[in-house]
Amino acid sequence: MKTRFWLKTHKANKAGKAPISLRLTLNGTAEVSTHIRVLPSEWGGHDAKIITSTAAAVTYNKSLDILAAKATLTAAQLEMLPDRTGPVTAAEIARAMRPKKIVLPTPSTPEPTLTDLLTTALHTAYGAGNEGTLTSYGASLKVWTKWPASQGLLLTGLTASVTAAFAGWLKQHYAPTSRATMLAGLNALLKHAAPAHPATFAGLAKGCKTQRKQRKSVKRDTIDELFSCENLTPAQTLARDVFMTQYYLHGSRVGAILELRKEQIDLTAGRVRFTTHKSTRYKDVAIPSRLRPVLEKYMDSAGPLLFPYLPADYFKLDKSTKFKEKDNARATLGNALYRLSERVGLPVRLHSHIARHTAALRAYEKTKDLRVPQQMLGHASIAETAGYIASLSTDELDSAVASVYED
Repeated sequence: MKTRFWLKTHKANKAGKAPISLRLTLNGTAEVSTHIRVLPSEWGGHDAKIITSTAAAVTYNKSLDILAAKATLTAAQLEMLPDRTGPVTAAEIARAMRPKKIVLPTPSTPEPTLTDLLTTALHTAYGAGNEGTLTSYGASLKVWTKWPASQGLLLTGLTASVTAAFAGWLKQHYAPTSRATMLAGLNALLKHAAPAHPATFAGLAKGCKTQRKQRKSVKRDTIDELFSCENLTPAQTLARDVFMTQYYLHGSRVGAILELRKEQIDLTAGRVRFTTHKSTRYKDVAIPSRLRPVLEKYMDSAGPLLFPYLPADYFKLDKSTKFKEKDNARATLGNALYRLSERVGLPVRLHSHIARHTAALRAYEKTKDLRVPQQMLGHASIAETAGYIASLSTDELDSAVASVYED
């Protein structure tokens, strides 16, 4: 008996796929359908095999071999029947094979590992968001992949004992603050990947001595001193001007000030309209008289940006490169502010966020209304603003308490 697979291109469907048929030759010819359809470009006519190297093609080719072997076996079984009176024909073999529907194995898609799910959640939920969060959570995921037991772990295998074992491994290799950050990042990713999953990474950072940032502010006298100080280096002068711009533009985040463009400053109307750093909302701020000479000083400089910390083509860069450039700019600014603090002899080491805390505290001191600094800072919750106001410096607290007991 001869067997031969052939592609019936004249019976192609609308998608262009044609059926593969098994042709039997034994005392005549007959055909048996394989129930497999492929594109003509995927079929090797000479070899009578699917020529692509995909997983489905490999499985289907094995199925064709099995079907050919089944035809040979069926012919042998028919010949051995006790009531056999004549020769076995191809049509008889085809009829014997047709009653049983041929079920071909389909290539199964392997269940994604937990690492795959967390990676998908990272790029789906945070890929278009804040680059800092994406980088931080990406670092947490990278540490997870370093844990030997994470390799090949499925979501169904993530139990409370597994997360506890991972936390124990972290304790051996990373500092407490880093452990807390990594566990928080993985827990956020898991919430996106499998919201209903009972096991989480939450609560495993208990005992980690996390370092809370001390919210500092400077006195009004310090602001005056910064404005009037002389003999500064160009880098210190530029850092001082950025700090002052932050302070007078409603305590804006340093990222928004570094991205401030000259076209957003209208000196004639006396207003600055720009986007905040963490949202697409616009701030429309009146220029205080004390800030105007600072802005005027940089309006004639080269480039579209007011302050020359970022490259001129900054807004044409991709997201990741922009983040790196801004991160480098923050580091340069922070170093200059530190040197400025030493030069002026300030009791507090200046950093850019102090301008934000100081603006919030001064606004509350003048108005005694938390809603004012809340609107200035752009906080969604007034509780967050209260955290800024509650953190008085030691000198300010001593002065305030002393005034309580004065006659």
